[in-house]
Amino acid sequence: METFTLSFTTENAAFDQLRLHEVARVLRDVADNCEARDVESSHSSPVFDINGNRIGEWQITSDDSDDDE
Repeated sequence: METFTLSFTTENAAFDQLRLHEVARVLRDVADNCEARDVESSHSSPVFDINGNRIGEWQITSDDSDDDE
């Protein structure tokens, strides 16, 4: 089984006004990055705000123990 995890902070200036707009922009950026890459298991990539600051990471992890089911 593979798991997709996304985590980022919203504590900096990019989120001061219209916080949810920046959250939506970050989500679209992550979605675009996923579509543009041929992502394999155990992949990770940083997440950046509109100002170019690293605010988090998304990753795909594989749990090989579920392959026996």
